[in-house]
Amino acid sequence: MTQQEIIIRRTKLPGILGISMATIDRLRAAGDFPKPIRLGEQAIGFTKHSIEEWLATRPTCHHFTETIAL
Repeated sequence: MTQQEIIIRRTKLPGILGISMATIDRLRAAGDFPKPIRLGEQAIGFTKHSIEEWLATRPTCHHFTETIAL
């Protein structure tokens, strides 16, 4: 980690990633999420770089390419 690396707190991840904290916890338990950085006795965070790398490995959905008329 470099001195200028951005750290994202665990509590901010659901808003950034669009998934629930429970899903993040399940992914972490399964070993399918970046390793956290201990920020304090009870606080953890993740480097922005590790989250971006993780996102790049996730499958994407391309089947909603057509415009839906309401």
